Amino acid sequence: MNITEGKKIYFYLLIIFFAIFVGSGLFLALANKDGTGNQQAVATSTAGSGQQDIILATPAPKQGLFSILPSSNTTSVGDQVTFNIKADSNNKNIVGYDLLVFYDPLSFNFINATSDLPNFKIYNYAKANYISLTAIKNPQDKTASTFFNTDVLNLTFKAVKVGQSTFSLKSKAGSETTDMTTDKSEVLNPALNNVTISVK
Repeated sequence: MNITEGKKIYFYLLIIFFAIFVGSGLFLALANKDGTGNQQAVATSTAGSGQQDIILATPAPKQGLFSILPSSNTTSVGDQVTFNIKADSNNKNIVGYDLLVFYDPLSFNFINATSDLPNFKIYNYAKANYISLTAIKNPQDKTASTFFNTDVLNLTFKAVKVGQSTFSLKSKAGSETTDMTTDKSEVLNPALNNVTISVK
């Protein structure tokens, strides 16, 4: 191969590379005219390169209610306080529920939990700073269990320390949740409250 042939090959390669470059530029230019998906992709890429994308989780809508009410808002060291749990099921038939009750274990000792509903069996588990409760309806009982400001549960604690202490119903603790399950297997996310007790 002489020098002239080498120059020709080099010239042809330059033309091919130039054609590829121009073709790519035209493709990108046409793609950027698309005002929908591609612009969004660029925006997402730009946001991702400059800062972290923020994804906000939408909270589940509240359905129903659990409320905690003490037998008294004041007590003395050594005395017991009973907390009544009331429920509203938003006109749904309930076959079971889970409830998380947070408290200060240095101020109160958990004594027991009893169901106000004879057709519901209560299982309670004492954790570091909360009680996890599960109530299951007797499957043989086919009567509707629709809660409307219904007394469902009583919790008894013993005061052991002077001061103010808060009892809170919370929606989540780790993998555990507060919820109600309907006869249609629908899971309700109830509204919750808390109360403060003064110990003398």
